[in-house]
Parts: sequence; structure tokens; C-alpha cells
Amino acid sequence: MKIIFLLSGFLIFNAETYSQVETAQVGAEFKEVTADRGVDGMHGYSSGTVRGSQFFSPTWTTGTITTIHNEVISKNYSFLYDKVRQEIFIKWKDSSAVLLAQKDQVSAFTLNTDRVHSFVPASVYDPSKKR
Repeated sequence: MKIIFLLSGFLIFNAETYSQVETAQVGAEFKEVTADRGVDGMHGYSSGTVRGSQFFSPTWTTGTITTIHNEVISKNYSFLYDKVRQEIFIKWKDSSAVLLAQKDQVSAFTLNTDRVHSFVPASVYDPSKKR
């Protein structure tokens, strides 16, 4: 019984978990943005066994934001999505200013990485409809 317990404990502690990895560029840009919100900048993890980032993409990416008034914001903007806080950051091309989108004003958004990723509120999803 002790051998099984020790073996299972050894397997748990030696398992590695992988996730997205942050970049230094993104981390530096967010120190100023999140400082006044009671948050200590961007969180990245690298404890030897767990590596990852709170962001969907490790760098700024192109995409679109559709507002609740059906306005589409895309041209000359870069986006970064915070998976933990569920917030979308916006940056104008060739600018160091970072803006935070108001969640209640966003009806959908897309992010372009290796492919287009579309995000919509769960309230829009109807599992009975076939695609």
C-alpha cells in the first residue's frame, strides 16, 4: 500500500504541464497598464514544471472587435486577450499606448494567430443549431 501511494505521489510531482509562454516585450508594456488596477503587471509562470502565460497569444496580433453597435475595429490595431481576466487590450500600430476595451461594449472579437479565432458570448451559442 505504501509503495502504491509513494509511486502515485512521485508521478504527480514529476508530471510537466505546458501552456503558452510570455514574451518580455508584452510583459514590459503591461506593467504601466495594470499598475493602477491593483494587479502586478503581467503574470508568467516558469517553475520548472509549469510554464505559461495568462494571454491567449504570446505577442500582439491582428484581429477585429465588433461593438454592440455593430462597429468593427480592426485597421491599424493590434490586440491581446487576457484569458484570466477576460479582457481585450488594444494598441494602435506603431504606438506604445495600450487601451483596455470595455467588456460591456464588445459583442464579439477575433484574433489572428496561426488561424482566425472567433470569440462570442456564451449567451449567443445555441447547441440545437447545426453548422
